[in-house]
Amino acid sequence: PQEPQGMDLDAYLEAFRSAVYAHFKMPKKIVKSSPGVEIAFLVTVDAEGRIQGVTSPKRSGHRAWDAAALAALNKVGRLPVPPAGWNVTLDKVLIPFNKDSK
Repeated sequence: PQEPQGMDLDAYLEAFRSAVYAHFKMPKKIVKSSPGVEIAFLVTVDAEGRIQGVTSPKRSGHRAWDAAALAALNKVGRLPVPPAGWNVTLDKVLIPFNKDSK
């Protein structure tokens, strides 16, 4: 008998973030003036990888930064399909946007 396999959550999060960060147009002036700038989004994804909801617990304080991060999420279209065991109702992805978001 085969051992049950858990979700490969790390690989999924990496693929998810890479797909989104490819569309992130980082406002370099903001990074220069505020190197610690960051906004994070909680993203709800359905079983096919479509974004169902986006919330942000805390804004960065820079409207242009927040808009660029949100634009990246809007441009990505379809994301990688979540791993087996993903609960589309409860599971969410936390995606931060900061100077290291590449």
